[in-house]
Order: sequence, then structure tokens, then C-alpha cells
Amino acid sequence: MTDPAKTAPEPRTTELYRQQVRAIWQAMPVAVSVTDTDGSVLWINAYWTRFTGRGEAESLGDGWRGSIHAEDLPGLDAAFLAATQTQTGFASEVRLTVAAGPEPRWVEIRGEPRLDRDGQLEGWITVANDVHERKLAMAAVQESEARFRLLAENAPVNLWMSDPEGRIVYLNRQQRAFWGAAEDLAGFKWAERVLDEDRQALYADYDLALENRAAFTVEARYWRVDGEVRTLRTEANPRFDAAGNFLGMIGVNIDTTDERRAALHQRLLTDELNHRVKNTLATVQSLAAQTLRAYSDPGEAQAMLEGRLMALSAAHNILNRENWEAADLADVVAEALHAFDTPGIDRFHTEGPSARVAPQTALAVAMVLHELCTNSMKYGALSQDGGRVSVAWGPGEGDGVLALRWAETGGPPVRPPSRRGFGSRLLAGLASELGAAAAVDYRPGGVVCALRVPLAGTAS
Repeated sequence: MTDPAKTAPEPRTTELYRQQVRAIWQAMPVAVSVTDTDGSVLWINAYWTRFTGRGEAESLGDGWRGSIHAEDLPGLDAAFLAATQTQTGFASEVRLTVAAGPEPRWVEIRGEPRLDRDGQLEGWITVANDVHERKLAMAAVQESEARFRLLAENAPVNLWMSDPEGRIVYLNRQQRAFWGAAEDLAGFKWAERVLDEDRQALYADYDLALENRAAFTVEARYWRVDGEVRTLRTEANPRFDAAGNFLGMIGVNIDTTDERRAALHQRLLTDELNHRVKNTLATVQSLAAQTLRAYSDPGEAQAMLEGRLMALSAAHNILNRENWEAADLADVVAEALHAFDTPGIDRFHTEGPSARVAPQTALAVAMVLHELCTNSMKYGALSQDGGRVSVAWGPGEGDGVLALRWAETGGPPVRPPSRRGFGSRLLAGLASELGAAAAVDYRPGGVVCALRVPLAGTAS
């Protein structure tokens, strides 16, 4: 059996070992101390005194506690007490008064138990490491994250972040509301909100951006929480940490649904405007050619052409006010007759219910009434005092059709024209656009013209 006395190290060897260990501790660029079981300091290295500006005599025993910020002592004591009960290491971050300046610095105090040969606690070896810069950096990061979250949560756009594999790890408040997702994203799968027709193209762009760690822009349609389909344009960029490691993507989803609808509506309006301009130019060209052909006198031709163009323009004004959707027949009639009205003399009588007619119908009615007024000014009731014209409309034959009747009274005796001039041809041509030829009756007592006028939305 081995004699314990023979295996124990010689006192000289033990002391030499202790001196070597303490020499190493003295050379270390951290504060090292040796305590008893209650935490009373038995020895400190020179770094402690240089770092804190507190001498050895002031620091031994419980004197070291004077260098610890008062608010941090309870936490350190609690960590020390728990470690004493379990005889395990402890760690606590505290603010330490330093010699370098008036502001304390953050240090991390770590303690390891000293045990005797029988495993009984003899005391502690503690190391205080300066972590002030790291602590400030962490605080700056936390403050930056808090600012980001504050801005992101209240931003009027949809924000999101993913991990390196593309899984969503954050949605801001507006994006969560868009999809009806919980704040913790439990069970949320954004891919389920993408329309099937757009999923493949979206995945291709997204996966390529993840693979290349690159920015990307893509549009896709998604189901909103209320069931409406909305188009979102995603603009995303890669995220990296300070070491350059890829963290995932961060992006914004911009709802472009209304923008796309407005662009489509604008294209439709432009196409419609181009169509109207072409039709108007064709009408003007036809009016000019027919008028110049019918009148040999340049002055008379000019006056007739100007009158017809003014009638066309007046009808356009009505339609412009109504966005070329439809026009009230009463407005069309009033505008067409206004150019031939005589101030102070009631020569026209109009009567009829409120009725909406399509743009092309409104133009046709306006031109027909203009020609009737022109002929009446030359040969009919409007050519002499006492002559009157009645324009009335009401239900016609068939659904969605009005019958408009022009009747002249009080004018000179009427004789049918010996030849068919431009006015008659225009009457017939424009009236045919209404779905039936104009019926003109040259009665001796005054011209009567009947028109069939379809209502808006009724096929001619």
C-alpha cells in the first residue's frame, strides 16, 4: 500500500509552484484575485490596482467592493451565492470604477472554485475582463434593432425579412395585417398566399437571388386576408453581418394593384381617344368635302361648313362633360337648337322625358337637328316671323327606343325639294346611324321629321 506521505509534494516544490502561478497571474492583462470561501480577497494582481486606481491595501478583504457600481452589487452577490451553493463557476457583468476616467467601465467577473485535496471549497479565483467596448457595441446594436423595429412596425409599406434559406423570419405590422399573420408567424406560410399562375416565376427569381446573394425585383399576385387578389411588387436586397456572412433577404412589398388598374384604364382611355379623334377627323373631312361640293359660292360654303362644325363641337362639349359615357337627350336637343334661337322670341318648344343616349347617337341627333334648323332658316318656319318649331320625344316602337318628332308651323307653304341636296343626304346618312332612316314629310303647313332614337345600352 502506498504511503500518502511519500506521494505528497515537498513544501519547497509547492511554494515554487505557487510563485510561478502568481507570476503568471501578475503578467496577465486582466484583473486576477484570490478569495476565501466568503469572497473576501486574499490576493490581487498588479493589473487590478492599475486598472481601478485602488491600491492593494484598499482592495483586500471587502475593500474591492468599493470599486463596483452600487446598482450592480446585488446581481454579483446573487451570482456568487448561487455558485457557492453548487460549488460551480459564476459570471456577472458589472460596472467598475477605473483610474483612466470618471466614467465606470463594464467588466465581466468570472469565478472558479478552489478545492482542496478532499474536494472541499477553499475559496475562489476570479478574473475581471474589460468588456466595455463589447457592451457598448451590443447596446448600440440593440438600440439600432429597436429603432429598426419601431420604424418597420409603423412604416406605411409591407416589410419582411428572411433567413439564408428563404424562410420568412419577420413581417412588419402592415404586412401581417395584409396576410392576417400572427406576430410570432406561427404556422404562417407565405407561399400559400401566391396565386398558382404566378408561383413558378416568383420562386425562380427568389431562389436565384438567394443563390447569388443578390438583389431582385419581381411582381406577383397574392390573396389578401379578406379574399381579394392584390398585385405586389417585391424589391429585396441581401443582408450580411459584419464578417460578411449572408443572413438572408430584406425586402418591401409594394401594392401596385391600383397603379396597374390606373395604367390599364389610361391605356383604354388613350385608345378610345385615338378612336374618337379618327372618327371626328373622318366626319370633318366628310362634312368639308360634301359642303364644298354642294355650294359653289365660297362664302356660302364657308358659312355652312362653320355652322356644321360648330354643331359637331357643341355635341362634343356635352359628351366631354359626361366623359363620353352617355348624354341626356334634352341637353343634346337644347344645345343643337341654341345656335338658331332668337333672343326675346320663343321660337322653339321642346318636350320629352329624361333619357340617356350613347355618344354616337348624341352626335347623330345633334347633326340632324342642325340640318333641320338650317333648312328651316332658309325655307321653312324659321325663315319668317311667327314661325315655330316643336321638338318632342317619347316612347317609340320597341323596348329601349324613343320616337323624336320635329314639326314646323307658321312658316311659308312648303314644297318638296326638286333635287336631293347635301342636307337631305346628311339627314338620311346620320339618321341611319340611329337604326332607321329619317322619315321627312314635306307637308304644306310645315316640315315634319320623325327619328327613331335608341337609348344608351340598346343595340341599334
